[in-house]
Amino acid sequence: MSSRVLGDHTRSVLTVERLNVTYLTRDGAVPAVRDVSFTIGQGETFGLVGESGSGKSTIALAVMNYLGVNARVGGAVRYDGQDVLTLSAEELRRLRGAKIAMVYQDPMSSLNPSISVGDQIGEVLRLHQGISRREASQRAMEMMRRTQIPDPEINARRYPHQLSGGMQQRVVISMALISNPDLLILDEPTTGLDVTTEATILDLIADLRHQFQTAILFITHDLGVIAQVSNRIGVMYAGELVETGEAEQIFDRPQHPYTRALLSAAPKLAGTSNEARINPISRRDRGTGGMSKHPSVDDVLVNAADVKVHFGEQSFVEMITRRPPAPVRAVDGISLTLRRGETVGLVGESGSGKTTFGKALVRLYDPTSGTLTVGGEDLRRVSGQRDRELRKRVQFIFQNPESSLNPRKRVEDIIGRPLRLYGLVPDDRIPGRVAELLELVRLRPEHAARLPHELSGGEKQRVGIARAFAAEPDVVVADEPLSALDVSVQASILDLLIDLQDRFGTAYLFISHDLGTVQHLCNRVVVMYLGNIYEAGTVKDVFAPPYHPYTEALLSAIPIPDPRLSRERIRLEGPVPSPRRPPSGCKFHTRCPRKWGTICEQEPPPGQEVSASHIIYCHRPIDTLNNEIFAAAPRERGIDRGAART
Repeated sequence: MSSRVLGDHTRSVLTVERLNVTYLTRDGAVPAVRDVSFTIGQGETFGLVGESGSGKSTIALAVMNYLGVNARVGGAVRYDGQDVLTLSAEELRRLRGAKIAMVYQDPMSSLNPSISVGDQIGEVLRLHQGISRREASQRAMEMMRRTQIPDPEINARRYPHQLSGGMQQRVVISMALISNPDLLILDEPTTGLDVTTEATILDLIADLRHQFQTAILFITHDLGVIAQVSNRIGVMYAGELVETGEAEQIFDRPQHPYTRALLSAAPKLAGTSNEARINPISRRDRGTGGMSKHPSVDDVLVNAADVKVHFGEQSFVEMITRRPPAPVRAVDGISLTLRRGETVGLVGESGSGKTTFGKALVRLYDPTSGTLTVGGEDLRRVSGQRDRELRKRVQFIFQNPESSLNPRKRVEDIIGRPLRLYGLVPDDRIPGRVAELLELVRLRPEHAARLPHELSGGEKQRVGIARAFAAEPDVVVADEPLSALDVSVQASILDLLIDLQDRFGTAYLFISHDLGTVQHLCNRVVVMYLGNIYEAGTVKDVFAPPYHPYTEALLSAIPIPDPRLSRERIRLEGPVPSPRRPPSGCKFHTRCPRKWGTICEQEPPPGQEVSASHIIYCHRPIDTLNNEIFAAAPRERGIDRGAART
């Protein structure tokens, strides 16, 4: 038996015995978890998958004994022989953070908005190890470097709201990993991360498991990640554990009908060993990277010409030395168009400027320079009624639904607000229209009366999507709209996006780190790095050689939903450089595995046309790049999973 499998000789760190959790609500008792049992051994990773609302997060909260006062719990949760459910508040305080650590799905719910992130990371060590503030601060910054948080000296002094969603998630991961816990609970830990950072975090978690024999409960809807990290897998449905088994067994020979349906709904990149597509997307011809109805030049809705968005925030060092602030070059000169009925995917690592550009499009940020128009109107020149009309035409789906939904408003008010604000339907018809929108995003009519805290993470995201489409927009900026959703709901939302686009000609700027979804949904792809575009083209162009070296690295980092296969990953050394002081020349040269020479350090890369629809910004000649790609492209290979994970 492989050492990665729980054997008789291995200490059981966590044992869940016949766990039942029921919530008492105004509508009566709601059984959330029913008769669930499993064990996790020392040095083992148990992956827990299932749809939103299936009870995965409730199990995690029960293990931490963090359930609300309206929860009624039965069964036992034993950590190292102790029943966590029977411990006192003081015993739990000593246990949490030191012996058992958890990374939550929504990072903002576990970060204190009034304390700098560096102090929050170091507080774990000060509380449980009694070290000095200075030493805790130093170790916190070292952990921030390991989790690829750029400029740790600067970002350690920032507050959670000043960081992107991906950086907030890395802060929470840093807090969990810094104490080297015996049991690590990860609830969607890589949801807000790009693929290269995700790969780095997964490597960190694997190192922790191997070095300290940490037991890990890994909760996610990403089947590629589950296949990569798990020894055993449990499948949850409607509060019950319907199937458990070795990872290979679950993926190769699933027994339960729900498990088979879940695996078939997972999007896969073309070119992997399994060419299957998620069923809702197969209705459209996405294989050529084109649309069933090609948009014409006259249908341009969004035109960006050399758009820059810089921020003048002053660093701590600049305040002390009284030097003028170096601007944060979040978006540093990008040009693109978006036509009616078209979907353009915007991809790249956290800090590349994707979300900043999207927020500039909906007027949350003002461009520093360049021209940004919607329907021919310059966004910086409109006001009054025209401003109101443009805000209706361009809607935003936020990455983090928790922070974008008013916690005091019910769902019917949240979705109904755009209907009232823009006078889209008479007041007496608003409840009916809200019900229609809820049905479109696979929510039941009774969800209309609920508050955000009464919804799961996936349900909150669906409310945010429904609110955006309530305004009947021409353009939707979707910032990681599927990151909080399980694969089956992702498929239905993708189907919804396509249906609405077919019906209304809606244009989407689709911001995502999920390249599998981008390949299925988008017509064109724009690859950003540190505020600039480095590759752009149709889906067919960008997902086939030749690639820009950065695109190649992104593609190689995608986890494959098959535990028998592994892709040779191109490791990018170090974090994304600071947008405050980006590297000279080609900004990617400090991490590029195919650096051409000193010219990369001195001059910005030229645009090279691979074809009429495909451009790469790189100093390396296309023919040379093409030959190298074919010689050393990431390959899939069968491996011994036991050897790979030990």
